[in-house]
Parts: sequence; C-alpha cells; structure tokens
Amino acid sequence: MAIEFVHANSEYIQAVSSWVPAEPGTLCFWYTPTILPAALRFILAHTGNFNIRTDGSTLETVLYRQSNKPTSVGTSLTVGVKTHITCAWQQGTKEINTVWYDAVQVASTDDNRAVPASDQSTIGWDKVTQYLDATLEDFRFYDRVLSLEEIQTIHACQGVDGIVDGLVSRWLMNEGAEGVAASGVGSVKDLAVVRNMTPNNSPTYAAGELRFRRRTA
Repeated sequence: MAIEFVHANSEYIQAVSSWVPAEPGTLCFWYTPTILPAALRFILAHTGNFNIRTDGSTLETVLYRQSNKPTSVGTSLTVGVKTHITCAWQQGTKEINTVWYDAVQVASTDDNRAVPASDQSTIGWDKVTQYLDATLEDFRFYDRVLSLEEIQTIHACQGVDGIVDGLVSRWLMNEGAEGVAASGVGSVKDLAVVRNMTPNNSPTYAAGELRFRRRTA
C-alpha cells in the first residue's frame, strides 16, 4: 500500500519533531507522481532548507542548500512510474550531500551548513500553498550513510530487504485498505513506534507496488 496525496484537497502529513537524524544520515522512500504539475510541488519540506520537490516533469533535491544551490535538478518523471529516492549527508571539512534516484547516483555537492536535527517537517506540502499530487511509500531514516550496495538492495527488494542497521524510523504507509482515508493523530505508524505522524485533510491509501503486506495492527 501507499498514501496518495491530492493537491486540490490540500492533503499532507505533519511529521514529528526530532525525526531527522544528525550527522551522518540517510533518507529514502518511493515516489510515484499522479500528475505532472506546472507549478512547484514539495514532497518533503523541512525548515533549514532540507527540501525534496518537483517542478513540472522534473525532480529536484535541495539538501542544506547554500546560495539556493540545488543538489540535483532535471531528472525526468513519468505519471504512474515510481522512483526510489535516496539522500545522504555526512560532515567532513564541509557538509557532503549525495543523491541517488533508483540506486544510481545523480549528484554530490558540499555545503557549509549543518544538518538541522530537530524541527517540524511536512510531507506533501511546502508549508505555504503548494501540495503534492503523488503517492509515497516506505519512508526511512538511518543514522548513517548507506553503502551503494545497501541502496541497490533496498531498490531491488522493494520493501523486504531487512536492512535495519542504523534504522531510526520507518513509515510503511500501509495502515489502511485501498480507498480508505488516512486520518487520526499519529495514525501513520513508525515501526519504531516513537515517531508516529499525523495526516491532514484525509489523504487516502492507494495500491502500492512494494512487496510487504498491509499493516493490520
């Protein structure tokens, strides 16, 4: 299963604070657009310029940007075709940010900004006026940078990889049956049961393509 967001209905998920691990860390998830909008749409908005967004038919990732410099821009999107997005960060002499789409590295940049480890974030909304038209599945945060082999394994196994070393939080987004509204405080469950998230304006559960089953408890 997945959760589908509709821009016209202002649907999004409010994440909890302290959900982004500090140095180092990795975020990964599956994204499938249902519409290719003419305007900017945010998949993830995190105060501190940790943003993942789409602009028409392209995907852009901005990690701790400096002088509005994107980490990656220009990767093509297709309606109904899912993409596995992985972002990693680690502190060296500068902040090193790397992005993979479908287990292929597409960008790596550095930035002097530190990682904002504790803040309110939203999934599917830019915190202003733009909402998402897409489905999302299997959000994960790790407190380390995953190896290329691990990223490739997560992409290939589609949800049943068993890579848990350093896993801080994981939201499968499969609590409800297809067509059922996601609603209620903390109803989007973290498998670690410490960072449950709250859907707003009733995004609905949709058919997903990953191999794990719908959560029933």
